[in-house]
Amino acid sequence: MPALGRLRAFGGAALCLAAVLQINASAPVSVYAIVDKVILEPNETSPERVQVWGVFSVANSYRQSQYDEPVRGYLYYKLERADDRGTRAAWADLKKIAGTGEAVGFGGNFISKPGKVRKVSEKPKSPDVYPVGNPVVILGASQSGIVAQLKAVPRS
Repeated sequence: MPALGRLRAFGGAALCLAAVLQINASAPVSVYAIVDKVILEPNETSPERVQVWGVFSVANSYRQSQYDEPVRGYLYYKLERADDRGTRAAWADLKKIAGTGEAVGFGGNFISKPGKVRKVSEKPKSPDVYPVGNPVVILGASQSGIVAQLKAVPRS
């Protein structure tokens, strides 16, 4: 194979590999939400668990972009590791956005399952592991469909 042919073949293979890596790095979010309040447990300085209250549409299929209908309730999470600063930073971001009415996405669906939305009347127990992956992102105009669905869920 001439040198130019080998270079083109190598370049094509590198582009395919880069596309695969980019797809995995840009995993779909686990949860779309409008967050009303966040309760950090046992304290805000060094939380080990979090209750995130609001309206949620969670991924219903691991590693897919399929989501349940939005429902009101709360998510209850725990740290996967005690030294997980990234998760604590995401929880702090959720706390900052709470009560603003902004729709957000968070968690990585390729990393772990999103957890279950608990009913408002359900007592917090057996927290799910926080779905580490994507940071908390405010949804923009390109996600107007899910934003409208989240905002359409009535307050209880």
